[in-house]
Amino acid sequence: MWIASAAWSIPQAAGAQNGGPRAPASDASPARDTLDRYCVTCHNQRLKTAGLTLDTLDVARVPEAPEIWEKVVRKLRTGAMPPQPARRPDHAASER
Repeated sequence: MWIASAAWSIPQAAGAQNGGPRAPASDASPARDTLDRYCVTCHNQRLKTAGLTLDTLDVARVPEAPEIWEKVVRKLRTGAMPPQPARRPDHAASER
């Protein structure tokens, strides 16, 4: 499970591009990159789509918000998110 590892992360630039806060510097990882690329566009401090903000969560601190990360993993792995016709991560990225 990719969320269980602190190595999974999303690019910090996505938060900046959205006008939202940047993820903590300790967050630089493949997981942060995936989140920033495919999730943070909608789930950020500005839009708060579905009440979920992923741009400020630290993927190195998964145990602090396990219910959120389990939901993210479930949605990515089942293909429920991102919704069509949005760009989606490939299978390998979804499994990290």
